Amino acid sequence: MSNENFNVTTKYNEKINLLYEDLSCIAYCKVVDFRDEVLWVDLSYVESRLTKKNVKLSSKQNTELFKRINYMTIKKMNKQVYEESLGFIEEPPYDLKSPLLEME
Repeated sequence: MSNENFNVTTKYNEKINLLYEDLSCIAYCKVVDFRDEVLWVDLSYVESRLTKKNVKLSSKQNTELFKRINYMTIKKMNKQVYEESLGFIEEPPYDLKSPLLEME
């Protein structure tokens, strides 16, 4: 049984091909090429499940989002994540249970 309360899926549509989902939000992302050894991930936008509107993540939430995406891509595809401003994501997520938008 998995111990995380979030999921990462691929192949949403042509422009958005990676989704992060938890109880609080959905993050829509773009991966340049899934065939690469490292996944270059770009965050397009985050939508609150409560308001159905786009939200801006805090710096801490943004970092945690990419740590969670990295955690799942390593688990599911054995591939590490790279994000332009954060570089290679090497640290584990801070929390596997809390919804992302509830983090301070």
